[in-house]
Amino acid sequence: MKNLTLIPDRLGQGRHAFKIDALSWVLGGRKSIDAASNYPSYGDYYDCRDWAFDNIGLPQYTWREGRDTSNRLLMLDFPTIGLISQPEEGSVVAYFRNTSHVPHWGVVTSVGKTIEVHSKWGALDVFSHPLERAKSYGDYVCFFKKKKL
Repeated sequence: MKNLTLIPDRLGQGRHAFKIDALSWVLGGRKSIDAASNYPSYGDYYDCRDWAFDNIGLPQYTWREGRDTSNRLLMLDFPTIGLISQPEEGSVVAYFRNTSHVPHWGVVTSVGKTIEVHSKWGALDVFSHPLERAKSYGDYVCFFKKKKL
């Protein structure tokens, strides 16, 4: 995949991550695809984590019910979601700098010459953007997929 470098064992215990190449950061390339007003407010606001996990049918990983759990996905396997070795359409992407905090989440919508992601930016809209567009949230990414039970 162009603009991604595999970093073996970046997360320890044989768990890998990808580094977004420094020169691949995209200044433009985002497009609003859904207004923030279309999403509920749960006291604070409906953010990227809520949106991403709701979109793959795993709302239990959102801030309402397990925000810390979703950050621990980098280090642990869970019965309903697992780390995958390559991005796939419909997988969740986590952006991070260190393994104690994941500041941004999105959903991969296409994998080809570029990887396209849809993600909600805080209290703002849902945007369609190249994977690299959200690099300000971290130089590393991992991909997760809902497990078939």
